[in-house]
Amino acid sequence: MIPSIEKLPKIITIKDCVFTDDYRDRIFTNLILMDYDWMHYRIQAEIPFENKIVMLIEFLYIGSTDSYMTVEIEGESIQYVFSTDIFDKYFEKYLDAEKEAIHGEYAFSGEDIVLEFYNEVMANHKSINEKPTDKIIHPEQG
Repeated sequence: MIPSIEKLPKIITIKDCVFTDDYRDRIFTNLILMDYDWMHYRIQAEIPFENKIVMLIEFLYIGSTDSYMTVEIEGESIQYVFSTDIFDKYFEKYLDAEKEAIHGEYAFSGEDIVLEFYNEVMANHKSINEKPTDKIIHPEQG
């Protein structure tokens, strides 16, 4: 499967991903908590597919009843609006798994949580913004 913004998969499973032999996480995830003037909580993921295509996903909570999932592939993006109840559910799962990993034997991997989160948003979003103005803050850009 090679996804594009025009043809996003409704469901992604781990079998859809193409992993390299390098030593980093299979699906890179990033958690950003910013509380400077208002709550901006982000969970990000880079999901690798065939032909070195990488889907960058950002789930964003900004303190309202709606949250946002922005998907970016090769510089193009689309945004889904969904209930903050869904964000809260997966934010809690993510934090619980991270906390468990701190005291565990293995490093944290959020790949299953991020894929479940994506799939639930695709099944239950309220609306779609085909031309989002907000760009994803890439982890390496801080």
